[in-house]
Amino acid sequence: MKHYVSSKTRSGFTFLELLISVLATGILLVGLNSAMFVALKASDTSLTPARVTNEGLSRLNEMCAELQFALTVTELTATSITYTVPDRDDPDTNPETIRYAWSGTPGAPLTRQYNGGTATTVTSNVYSLVFDSLYSGSNVRYISVRLQIGADARSVVETGISLVNRP
Repeated sequence: MKHYVSSKTRSGFTFLELLISVLATGILLVGLNSAMFVALKASDTSLTPARVTNEGLSRLNEMCAELQFALTVTELTATSITYTVPDRDDPDTNPETIRYAWSGTPGAPLTRQYNGGTATTVTSNVYSLVFDSLYSGSNVRYISVRLQIGADARSVVETGISLVNRP
């Protein structure tokens, strides 16, 4: 015995109904994607921990590139360092003097002064800067630098530099 199901009692969706639902879902997803894109563009991503850490690393690398060739260290405190490097323009003249300093106030800038000139801002929003050193006799042999830009403790970068031009 065969049972036939009439076409009027079949359950399911017609092709037109499926097509309309797929189109409606697509339009909804495009709208949500646009809203997310606008929200992302409006948010401030300049102070994300990764970006702040990369800025700190970049500033620390610049500082270390000069510091490793220091001839003498004339000032070394927890928040400032002054040192001389060989003259890069004319080797027969006097050494150049470079000074990095931070006031110790969270959020204040790190400054760099070159040959006693005007101090320029290296980076702003410094929350911590610590210089430390190891001596051999009266000469500085190794300097460690710890820098935190921004209030997030994850943005701390630290390095150590062995001085190349040791007396």
